[in-house]
Amino acid sequence: MAGLSPSDNLDSFRKDSASPGDRGVIKEMRESGSQTARERILDLLDEGSFVEVDAFVRHRSGDHSMHLHTPLGDGVVAGHGMIDGRRVACFSQDFSVFSGTMGEMHAKKIGKVVEFAEKASIPLIGIWDGDGQRAHEGVTSLGPNGDLLDGIVSCSGKIPMISIILGTVSGTSALAAGLSDFIILGSQRGRMFMRSPYVIPEIVSGEVDEDALGGANHHASRSGVACLVSESERGAFDMAAEILSHMPDNTMSDPPVIGSGDKWDRKCKGMEKLVPQDSDRPY
Repeated sequence: MAGLSPSDNLDSFRKDSASPGDRGVIKEMRESGSQTARERILDLLDEGSFVEVDAFVRHRSGDHSMHLHTPLGDGVVAGHGMIDGRRVACFSQDFSVFSGTMGEMHAKKIGKVVEFAEKASIPLIGIWDGDGQRAHEGVTSLGPNGDLLDGIVSCSGKIPMISIILGTVSGTSALAAGLSDFIILGSQRGRMFMRSPYVIPEIVSGEVDEDALGGANHHASRSGVACLVSESERGAFDMAAEILSHMPDNTMSDPPVIGSGDKWDRKCKGMEKLVPQDSDRPY
């Protein structure tokens, strides 16, 4: 910016990147009890541990008047931090920026964190709240979206991956979230489907709303997609931390060990009664 020193200019960018979303959407989110993408990341991680990457990234699309709105970060907060002293890679989609849709730079930014998690052999946690691929960017965003899916598949079986669904997630976002090892779905706003029934109602017979098609109750009791359901955002983050407490950082590491105080050579006298000596007796 003209008239500002490099230091002041950087501070200005940092301030703008901290809250780049639509003020009206943010107000509606707060009224519904939801946090912003950045607040969610900070709530998930240990205090002061978050290291952000690509905070100043902007999209480069000029179609559909997109050049008039180029928010910093392109709708996703990403980086790495600590959970209970363990390093994790993480990202959080920002619904207040283009409804959290994945454009070219958005997908590349998440893909960068996914690649970092794989190379560093650390767990990956994604907070999803977006409406799939960004249609306004056309085919430009298709390649990076595909690369992102490929990157997540590459991580499978190597590192723990946890998806936290805290909004309406559809399309490519739903596909990507579904590839993780654990899915935590928020019961209040969390929905997950390939496409909303309101967008393509002709494929759904009868009256089916978003909750019936992709809500927490459906995925927890019928489809089996959701591993856990949380009543609150804070509860979802606690669930993720609890899962990690039982998991190693990667397939080459040992899981966390908590001492039980039980001696390894303790005699178990009851063991001899588990299988009866009489072969005619059931057990």
